[in-house]
Amino acid sequence: MLMADVNSKTKRKEWNSELMAEAIKLVREKKMGYLRAAKHFNVPRTTLFRLCQKSEFSPEEAATTTLGRKTVLGTTLENLLEDYILSMESKFHGLTRNDVRRMAYMLARRNRISYQ
Repeated sequence: MLMADVNSKTKRKEWNSELMAEAIKLVREKKMGYLRAAKHFNVPRTTLFRLCQKSEFSPEEAATTTLGRKTVLGTTLENLLEDYILSMESKFHGLTRNDVRRMAYMLARRNRISYQ
């Protein structure tokens, strides 16, 4: 009996965004069904179904959705915080988890971002 590889990475979001956008477009235009489009473009059927339901987005926008929660700080501030953390690490001044949380909290307060 074979054991599952415990250290294997997940296979989430391994599909191509351009192919997913094309599949969404064809399904929405009713030129292909979910199963046929999923097999033809080699994308997960359940993901294709879920993204086709988001009719407020164009196929390209729906295909480029990100995984996980939305950021509280926004991508700009989050990238600035990340750059600062990495520069501090390169100078051998390690930051604890609480230090990073405190900095994120201060950034949110100074920029009047709701963090609740």
